[in-house]
Amino acid sequence: MRSRIISLSNTWHFYAILIALLGLSLISLWYLLVLVIYLIYLYKIRFLKFKHILLFIGYATILCYLYLYLRVPSTNTLSGIVINVKANDNYQALTVRSGIKKYLVYYYGNEIFSVGTKATFTGTFNKLDYSSYSMYLKSQGIYNIMRSYSANVIQEMNIYSIKGAILKHYSTRLDSKSFMYLKSLVFAQNEFDTEIKSAISNLGISYLFCISGFHISIIASFFERLLSKITKNSIIKDLTIIIILFFYAFLCNFPYGIMRAILMYALTKLNFYKQLNLSKLDICSLSFIVIVLINPMALYSLSLRLSYIVTFFIIIGARLINDRSKIRGNYKMALLAFLVSAPLVISISNQLNLITIAISPIVLAIFSTLILPTTYILLVLPWMCGVSRIIFKLFEMLIIKLDSLSIFIIKIPTLTPIMIIAYYAILLFIFIKIETKSFRFIHSICFLALCLLFINYNVLIPYDRVIMLDVGQGDSILISRAFNKGNILIDSYNNLDKLDEIGINKIDTLIITHSDNDHISTALDVVKKYKVECLISSVFDSSEELERIEKNVKKSLKVSGGDTKFIADVRFDFLGPKVNNSSLNNNSLVFKTLINKTTILFTGDMEDVEEEQIFDQNIKADILKVPHHGSNSSMSDPFLNHCSYNDAIISVGKNNKFGHPNQETLQKLVGCNVYRTDEVGNICINIYANKYTFDINKNKNTIFIIKNAFKKIISNV
Repeated sequence: MRSRIISLSNTWHFYAILIALLGLSLISLWYLLVLVIYLIYLYKIRFLKFKHILLFIGYATILCYLYLYLRVPSTNTLSGIVINVKANDNYQALTVRSGIKKYLVYYYGNEIFSVGTKATFTGTFNKLDYSSYSMYLKSQGIYNIMRSYSANVIQEMNIYSIKGAILKHYSTRLDSKSFMYLKSLVFAQNEFDTEIKSAISNLGISYLFCISGFHISIIASFFERLLSKITKNSIIKDLTIIIILFFYAFLCNFPYGIMRAILMYALTKLNFYKQLNLSKLDICSLSFIVIVLINPMALYSLSLRLSYIVTFFIIIGARLINDRSKIRGNYKMALLAFLVSAPLVISISNQLNLITIAISPIVLAIFSTLILPTTYILLVLPWMCGVSRIIFKLFEMLIIKLDSLSIFIIKIPTLTPIMIIAYYAILLFIFIKIETKSFRFIHSICFLALCLLFINYNVLIPYDRVIMLDVGQGDSILISRAFNKGNILIDSYNNLDKLDEIGINKIDTLIITHSDNDHISTALDVVKKYKVECLISSVFDSSEELERIEKNVKKSLKVSGGDTKFIADVRFDFLGPKVNNSSLNNNSLVFKTLINKTTILFTGDMEDVEEEQIFDQNIKADILKVPHHGSNSSMSDPFLNHCSYNDAIISVGKNNKFGHPNQETLQKLVGCNVYRTDEVGNICINIYANKYTFDINKNKNTIFIIKNAFKKIISNV
């Protein structure tokens, strides 16, 4: 028995890595390739057995089912208990538990909800898809969204009412800022102000404000001292602490950071009492396996991945961190956490703040010795909120000031899966070299070269790109020249995050087709952020918003049908408008571009009136940007008779209230390839010297690629 127990030690990370790669392989084919290599490795070291293969297939089946699970309830009512509330300007975002299931309810009625309220909601359900937000909700155990305008509250006590009563108690005794910190740092309801959230994220210190191992260790240490005075029985004391910690996790709705810390604490105690001979890596791996067995979709939680990958590297790099000097040890820990979390931090904010390396130990010291203890003191002494408010304000001023030091900020595009794999592979390689004392200066040079490549990989792209950004019900299209020689943005709606994801640092020219909100709403922000030098708009467009934008650019050009401009060596032939039409849509700039040998017809929100006015010109193109999001007010039969194209692209929001794209318009597009942002996300057209290709599967998940492949096969049949 003893030998059997020992044989299980130092092996659990094999299972944990296998499960992690299995989940990630559904996100990208690159992870699938790594999974195959890893399976071959496990077979070579004789770890993989038939029983493991059966378990692997079973878990993969469950994971795929949950990934594809899109069932919408047939009823229009939902009864359950509110377990989380997030108030917004005109609605409340409620997490509602009904039986063992959780739902996200957007409530637009007049009822004010609190945690623990039981109610019946009436509304409509929306199914989740494969978008990042839908996958995030699934990782939280939520598989359906309801939009509700009416609710019937049921006055009934339940176990969740405990948390509601606690929050209500402190909401009446604390000022708004102190209560915000209490909710965020004690009850895991992150409701910090937007400015503070942004600063915390930019500085890469979000881990401090997520309840995890650091917070749990403080709570466990407090109860260990308290219970030591009550009982000398260590088993009873440790079991009581574990029960208290799980009850605390319940009050916080079981966030993954808390569950990791509690499970590792419980497994450490079990390892001690049962002498299981488990290593720290085993305990970390076992806690991970328990969480993903309870909810397999937890694999797609960024907080879970960030928590475990940092913990994993800290464990395997323990000897590198240990130092006789506590200050040096803290800085080593900060540097390690910075390097390990960098790819995941980039996926959140598309930037890194190098000052994080220097300030992390300092901020950690302030947070652990002042901010967190002050928050816990408020639980017992709420009348001290006057003092706490001053402390919290001073801390926020420090965070915002550090965030304002933009000289240390590096903008980085969203990393592709292959980049993330390469990064961690090289980082692990360096760990091994340091551990075996074979590390050389050249290894540092290679690692820095890789990082510089990630930061500037747009400069290395040798072909032109036209990217229709997935901005919802609006338009924003980027033309990016090869080797980052120039960037032209056509319209600007809801696009700031999307431009950051692509890694855009400079926009040379902004073209506004017309001044409708869904084409211009973020234009002023874009002009200021990216220092746009030139604005091009219609001679017949003179809105107040357009005038504000013109004041913030060096050069403003007014064009109309018949004009030709060369921008970043791209030819723009403006076809319309030729006259001042009665509607903004029919005053949209319509133009044809020639990029290498590829022609694209851009149509704004042109309708049938303006369509008739451009028939006397050459409107044939390789690619058509379908006008007005596919509305039936455009794409008239006479226009179709004059225009020819091989491919069509549509910018449209999912489930939009206008019903775009119209079925009549889609019928007219039969016979050509049609790409829609509501179906495929960003539409990227790679333009080479003599041809172009559509790259819509870039950074998409494996399921998405397979699904599209089957669609094409079926359509061809």
